[in-house]
Order: sequence, then structure tokens, then C-alpha cells
Amino acid sequence: MPTFIRVALAKHFVGSRRSAPRVPQWRWRVGGLMIQSTAVSLGNPDGVAVEDWQRVKILAATVEDHELLDPELPVERLLLRLFHEEAVAIERVIPLLHFCRCSREKVENVLHAL
Repeated sequence: MPTFIRVALAKHFVGSRRSAPRVPQWRWRVGGLMIQSTAVSLGNPDGVAVEDWQRVKILAATVEDHELLDPELPVERLLLRLFHEEAVAIERVIPLLHFCRCSREKVENVLHAL
């Protein structure tokens, strides 16, 4: 299945501890965008789906790291920024949970593969 993936990672300053000694607190922040084309993978014979997929990839590639990392930028707004000329329909947003059934080793293998 044709897939576009863009990931950004940066250290984020969150302030200092109130207890002495005051130590700056940095945390890692990560954000990403993944888009998949089901139409292209179905082999649309008229070629329109391929052209649409190329256009979507070009638009998605314009996303900047600060947009992916901004906790104040809602997903809906980012999608409208990127694809405002397309017929964007935002479905129900499903919040991500901090949960994984994978072992640390499996996650490390996936990250190394990327």
C-alpha cells in the first residue's frame, strides 16, 4: 500500500524544578504524519488515483517539523492547512493512548527498520 511518512523529533524545554538545585527540565517530543492511499493500491485503471496520490504526497511533504511538534496545533487544523484545496473530510478523532503490547525489543526493531 503506498504510504507517506514524516516524523519530527526534538527536545522540548518544560521549565525548572522548584526544588533546589534548579535543574532545567527537557523532554523529548515527537510528532508524525502518515498517509496511505487505498485507491492506488487497488490499481485504478484510469490513472486518476495515481495523479491524486502524487498531489497528496507533494502537499504532505510541505509539513514542517514545528507543525508536527506543536502541542497547541490540533490535527484537524494541520490537515486543513496542508490540504485546504482538497475535499478534506475529518472523521471522528480517536485519541492515542499510552499503551503497547509489544516488548521493548520489538519496538526497537521497528524503529531501527525505519
